[in-house]
Formats: sequence, structure tokens, C-alpha cells
Amino acid sequence: INAIALPNVNLQPNGAVVTCDDSFTFNVSGANNYMWYFNGEVFASNTSNIQVTEAGSYYVIGTTGNCSGQSQTANLSFEESI
Repeated sequence: INAIALPNVNLQPNGAVVTCDDSFTFNVSGANNYMWYFNGEVFASNTSNIQVTEAGSYYVIGTTGNCSGQSQTANLSFEESI
């Protein structure tokens, strides 16, 4: 029997406040394939980093072989620049 460890999906950073009209990049590691979620809906796949421009909740499910793991949820908000 060969045991395969569950992917430990690590989303960085786990949240931020960004100036309006700016973008933000999330990076993930720990698996071979990724499915990105924004406010609970799939919006991107098969990339270990994404650049986003909308406030909301982000998480990713990583898959290696037949095993998958979910990252923590990262909350992104924007504030007006002064």
C-alpha cells in the first residue's frame, strides 16, 4: 500500500486591504493543480498565483493525484486612496 499525503494548500497572504484601482496577487503552493474560488464561485484554475481586482473572499482547492485540500479563506478589501 502506498499512502499519498493530502495536499497542504497554503494561500499567501491570507488577506489584505488594498488601495482602490490597484490589484493584488495571491500565491499558493502545496499541490499540483489548483481551482480558485471567489465568493464561493469558481473563477480560475491551474495556476499557482492570481492577480485580482475585486474585494471579496478567496480560497483555493489544490489537488495532487486523487487527494485534495482547501486553503484558508483570504478576505480582500479595497479602500479609497487619500
